[in-house]
Amino acid sequence: MVELKNNLRMTNAALLENAIHECGHAVLGAHFGVVAPNGRTKLWAGGRGRHGIGMSTWFGVVDFRSGERELILIALLAGEASQFRSLPRFADKGWDSDLATVWADAKATRSHWDRDEIQKLLLEYSADEGRRLQFLARCTERAHSLVDELWPVILKAARCLLRARHFSLGNKQIAKMLPPQASGNRR
Repeated sequence: MVELKNNLRMTNAALLENAIHECGHAVLGAHFGVVAPNGRTKLWAGGRGRHGIGMSTWFGVVDFRSGERELILIALLAGEASQFRSLPRFADKGWDSDLATVWADAKATRSHWDRDEIQKLLLEYSADEGRRLQFLARCTERAHSLVDELWPVILKAARCLLRARHFSLGNKQIAKMLPPQASGNRR
């Protein structure tokens, strides 16, 4: 693990922030039951991104016709929402904080991959830009609410991810961290 951490060339604060981001995806995905149970949430070295870090939460097969587009979108939004919530200036105004001011405290970068995937989901949702914006606003609000509700679980999962061998944590382990009423397909 020390070798991996050295290869990542990141501070402990940046590693924690990235772990919180990934675990935001994973915890909400597990909450909704849309992650592959045998999948993993992990960080790895490998020259991806500006800081040489690759991160991934492996989702299961998604059937968008059954409404999972919204659940996946919320889980995707939860990564950045969790990272945002973890930043020091978030405490001032919470979700109403000025994004640029809060992100100024960030030690890790924002995910372009997440934004690209979110854009794809929105484009598949509707050709009408107004409907897409309403859908995004509704999903963002739900992601914020669930990140607040499941914040202790997200933090616990992030700490476990950073302690785990090879910075890898099984989705089953993450699902077990959820309170009984929060696990499963709560939609």
